[in-house]
Amino acid sequence: MFSAASERPRHTFAAALRGAGLLEKDREKNKDKDARMADASGSTKRSSKVRSHKARNTDNVKDPGTSSRASLLAAKARGTSLPVSIRGAAKLGITTKLSRRPPHDPLSSSSVPSETISVWKDFVQKRWNPQAQFLNLEYIRKDEVLRPVRRESSPLTTKEISVLFKLASQLQPEVQSLSLANNELTSTNTIHSLHHYLPGVRNLSLANNKIWLWKELDYISARKGKCLHLKELVLNGNPMREHEMTSAKMERYKSEVLRRFPTLELLDSEVVTKITFDTSESSTLPPPPTGQGPTSFPVQMNGGLIAPGMEGFVADFLTKFFTLYDTARSSLAEVYGPNATFSFAANTSIPPRARIQGYHYSTAMPNQKKLEWSQWLTGSRNLSRLHNAQRAEQSLHTGTEDVIRKVLSLPGTKHDIAAVEKFVVDAWPVQGVLPAPADASTVLLITVHGQFEEEPSHGIRSFDRTFILAPSPEGSRAQMAGWAVLILSDQLVVRAYSSHEAWTPGAIRMPPQEAPSTSTPTPVPPPAPQAAPGFQPLMGPGILLQPEQQLRVAIDPVLGALPEAQRVYVIELSARTGLTATYSIQCLEGNGWDPQQAMANFEAVRAQLPSEAFAS
Repeated sequence: MFSAASERPRHTFAAALRGAGLLEKDREKNKDKDARMADASGSTKRSSKVRSHKARNTDNVKDPGTSSRASLLAAKARGTSLPVSIRGAAKLGITTKLSRRPPHDPLSSSSVPSETISVWKDFVQKRWNPQAQFLNLEYIRKDEVLRPVRRESSPLTTKEISVLFKLASQLQPEVQSLSLANNELTSTNTIHSLHHYLPGVRNLSLANNKIWLWKELDYISARKGKCLHLKELVLNGNPMREHEMTSAKMERYKSEVLRRFPTLELLDSEVVTKITFDTSESSTLPPPPTGQGPTSFPVQMNGGLIAPGMEGFVADFLTKFFTLYDTARSSLAEVYGPNATFSFAANTSIPPRARIQGYHYSTAMPNQKKLEWSQWLTGSRNLSRLHNAQRAEQSLHTGTEDVIRKVLSLPGTKHDIAAVEKFVVDAWPVQGVLPAPADASTVLLITVHGQFEEEPSHGIRSFDRTFILAPSPEGSRAQMAGWAVLILSDQLVVRAYSSHEAWTPGAIRMPPQEAPSTSTPTPVPPPAPQAAPGFQPLMGPGILLQPEQQLRVAIDPVLGALPEAQRVYVIELSARTGLTATYSIQCLEGNGWDPQQAMANFEAVRAQLPSEAFAS
């Protein structure tokens, strides 16, 4: 049955197709296809990415005189010139090379309706102060003028900012100060057109926005040729800055900002101190001193000042207080008055004398490297760094319970009160502080400077503590616990360690200073990635990086980006001078990477360097 069907002649199917007119049409299609392939086969073989020479739809809408794509390919192989058809061009006569598309105009009628532009113009005029050349674009989303054209809940867009900048570019005189504070900006990408429309801006505020990452500043940075004339930048209130501040990394914060905006003179309303390590032919270093300088200050250091007759009482109070503070802080609840106040502040800067003497890097005090500031920075009431009134209020603890709760949260301590030379105390009575009867209106002010060992690192910190004391009332908890006084106020300042020699009675010794070398240094070119021949390190004929130095390279992006030989120069100069990596690089670059000349230059400008120049 199936075999009979299989013996049916094949030409019967062809005849049926020809009868329907389908076979001839198919042959015509094949002929056209073969012709196109033949035309293309004469051309030079192109890249394997060109998988087909099939005509595109765009070829069908060209002018009648335009050749097909296959013809163009064949003509190119023969060397024949044909008119070049540019997609989207109005005329075939456009055969020159393509020109760059003109920049988009944010105020064109096709982009923004004229009614909307009129509202934005009114907004800009309202915010413009021509006398101060200041344009205030703060709280844009909340401005009532813009209600007809945008929602308050909608985030600002790049298009809206471009419209504002274009309108601002038409103001006279030129805008020099611009504030974009309080606009919830998360990146400067939104304002990347700033340099195009307002290249003359000198002062820029981005305060109280939501910028988290360093890279979000790059869109307007000088590294991309933008904001080249910027003199002042305000970033207060951004998470990026606040995080660096609470982590005690303000040096890194300033370094990162200045890398992006090197022309700044003011950062967050603070002067940016720039020291030029420059040894050009027009500048000369001061000659070395010809004689030995003074070794002591002309005024003697005296001991603490305690009002006559109160020495025993002050000693008893401090001995009892610090003993309980180290061993049983909760027991101090009896001595703090019901309205007592307590606050503490962390000062992370290393004192100049301690930096010179190298306590924080000395092998004799290995535990100093274990100290961390993170526990002291939470709740610190350092008003020089605290610009938020609410946080300043929250860091002042009032009432016995609140005071003890905060005191218990601070790191453990051990005060060596037996070593009296490590402490200095001043105490004197002050009248008229309390609105009480005459016999109770006098309070005692005590200030203590000393040191303690922090647990569990066993590193040493210095501190200053100020007490205001008043007589304990009859029958009070303080009196029943054996305290003759109540603490009305307790202020603690914790500092990086500085030797108690600072208040040792007697002559005040001046820190030693090395005289710079009298020999004329021979400048050397900046070292290549391989060590320069004959290089003699500052501290020896050749060094290998110690493990802690290798760790520093690994975590410091400034050092990590340097060639190895330059890295050695920077680490050695930093160890010798206490300069940060950034300032050490500036010093070496300004002195042709000659370490001896850089060291002499450092000595010449040491007194002018800001505290940020030194590692803390």
